[in-house]
Amino acid sequence: MQQEAEEHAEEDEQRRRRIEARNEAEGAVQRANNLLEENEEAVDDELREAIEAAIEDVEATLEDEDAEAEELESATESLAEELQEIGKQMYQQQAQQAAAGGAGGVDPEDVADAAGEEFVDADFEDVDDEADEDE
Repeated sequence: MQQEAEEHAEEDEQRRRRIEARNEAEGAVQRANNLLEENEEAVDDELREAIEAAIEDVEATLEDEDAEAEELESATESLAEELQEIGKQMYQQQAQQAAAGGAGGVDPEDVADAAGEEFVDADFEDVDDEADEDE
């Protein structure tokens, strides 16, 4: 029995790698769909199409019952690379917004003027209540 197990060890290892690759691919598709849905306004059409094409590629590989672990891993890696572009795009958009709006983004005086209120710039002093009680 042990000899039989040793003879099939390589087959078992290939089967294990394939199952793990399938699980990772399925998870990557789910994460990609969620990421697209949650950030639909931040993703431009060109990137959305590239990600959707990568998702379709992974799904097609998953549907192929004869797909090897390497094929699944390759398709999943391509999808992951496309997903990294979402982060880059979002970072660039935030940098552009910060540059356009200044360091603070919104000027408090503009908010006060819009609300019909007067803006007062005040200084304050932090008083330690415990120091007053000790005296």
